[in-house]
Amino acid sequence: MKKGIFILLALAIGSTVLKAQRNPYIPVLTDSVYWLDIMRGEDGGLGLGFDSVYQTTVYNDTIYYNMYQGPWLVEDTTSRRIYRCHRPDYVNFERIFLMYDFSLEEGDSIWLQGYYTASYWYYVDSIRTFETLVGPRKIWYLHYNEDEYKESPIWVEGIGSLAGLYRYSMQPRLDWWGWGILNCWYSGEKLIYKSDFAEQYGCRLELIDIEQVETFNIKLFPNPANNSVCFEFENGYCKNTKIEIFNYLGEKIFQTEICDNNYQLNTASFSNGMYVYVITENEKIRFANKFIVKH
Repeated sequence: MKKGIFILLALAIGSTVLKAQRNPYIPVLTDSVYWLDIMRGEDGGLGLGFDSVYQTTVYNDTIYYNMYQGPWLVEDTTSRRIYRCHRPDYVNFERIFLMYDFSLEEGDSIWLQGYYTASYWYYVDSIRTFETLVGPRKIWYLHYNEDEYKESPIWVEGIGSLAGLYRYSMQPRLDWWGWGILNCWYSGEKLIYKSDFAEQYGCRLELIDIEQVETFNIKLFPNPANNSVCFEFENGYCKNTKIEIFNYLGEKIFQTEICDNNYQLNTASFSNGMYVYVITENEKIRFANKFIVKH
């Protein structure tokens, strides 16, 4: 009897190992990913939001990610969970609450302390396959329903909530103040996901083909910048070429025409944070990337 139990236990463990091997975890947080959101404002209008990893630090062999919107996050790739943490001036990066759990199976439940909303128990209604621009990913459909209040968060493997990174307990929608959707998601320079609104609002950071980029050689330094940043072009450009600068909210804060091998941008008045520069030629985007200002 004991031998039979041992065999069954070994088979169960082997099955779990094989399942983990068949489904390797795709991290959400790296130092080269960023989110572009659309949000419904208090006045009823729509606005654009932007977030990315601002800096990282290591504590007890664990990487902690400081996001541009403020919070510190930690991703446990073993348990497949993401937590929000105290700032480093608090004690020992104490984990405040759970944001995501990508180990959940259909029928499982999870207590989510909302970032913008109250806290409730949610259950996984279904797990399906979702086609991104780089192939299929798993997608979790969660559900909460009590009286007239209803939430249906949607999580995508390696991306997060389709309502936005911090709206992990909210349904992706735009019909009320505070609601939002994930419009575009990048890993490095590659666009991985775009919503149905992307054609209308655009993914301003979307890059051109690498073959074209290689013929449009640009160097930017220093990065991070303090009081100025230099754009250096291998060849001068004078064909209706502009540099446009956007802040993390997607607002254009500066633009100028260029007709030289280099351009010096004064960043002394810029706030600390991430900015996006876009090079356009004849009103078409030729190149886009990001730089950091840190005084």
